[in-house]
Amino acid sequence: MGLDSVHNRMQNINYRLWVYLLPIPIILFYGLSLTRCVSNSPGIGNIFAVKLQPRNSTTSITELRVNYFGICASVSDHSICQSSSGKTADRVLQFIFNGNLSSSDVSDSKELVSFALTVQSKIILYLLAVAGILLVIGLLLVLLLKRHFKAAQTGKMNAESRRQSLRRATLTAIWTSVGLALASALTVSQVTAAMEYITKVESVSTIQITAGTALSVLQWFIFSLSALFAAGISSIFKKQGGFIELAGSAAQGMSAGVGMKAMPPLTGLPPPVSSLPPPVMSLPPPVSLPPPPPPPGRP
Repeated sequence: MGLDSVHNRMQNINYRLWVYLLPIPIILFYGLSLTRCVSNSPGIGNIFAVKLQPRNSTTSITELRVNYFGICASVSDHSICQSSSGKTADRVLQFIFNGNLSSSDVSDSKELVSFALTVQSKIILYLLAVAGILLVIGLLLVLLLKRHFKAAQTGKMNAESRRQSLRRATLTAIWTSVGLALASALTVSQVTAAMEYITKVESVSTIQITAGTALSVLQWFIFSLSALFAAGISSIFKKQGGFIELAGSAAQGMSAGVGMKAMPPLTGLPPPVSSLPPPVMSLPPPVSLPPPPPPPGRP
């Protein structure tokens, strides 16, 4: 399917509505992926990048689930989640044990927490967060671009050049967000899978690492829906013949005094009056009458 065919489909309001609704699930998936393990909300802790489990049973913490900005620790029969961005291992342990730290808790658990913070800050890249910021910027630019189309139809000057600049900025932000979402999905999936495979050998490490499946699925959903949204926006705001056309607009490619296209000559109309044949002005010849009869009484 070519770009012209996609642009023609976008003339239908139903297709444009689906494109404009795509950011709703995308932002929802971004929120689930980036805020997992930050709070104790039900189900949020099950979305993680990696899960760390010590192979020995002497530690007070049975497992740690690590994400971009948070850590969930399983202690005894309950789970404690917190934001770990910018924190040290001691501060994380104080929150986990509610300030009641014994010497055994510190010695057994600090190494595990320190390793979790290293994985979070050095191995798991924050590409998904940057992609989410660029997506929000792209959505704001889409709103400005649509508003500028309406303003241009009321008579603002230099509308076409401004529309082209807004379109370039919008597509750059959205497509860059798509690329970063793809890079994040690939890197997180491959790195966590490699860490899980390596730690399966018991002699390699004292910590068992498990890759998070739910996060990987969410990130691939984010990439797929973002790519569809970017393609839809590219088709709605199409550049053709040096002018920007808005699908479904009654005044595509026209602005006040800028970029106004000349209308093609109309065909099928009757010829002008000057090309009609001249009217017939000649009169028919007069009718000849027979001579009158001679008067009576004459020979």
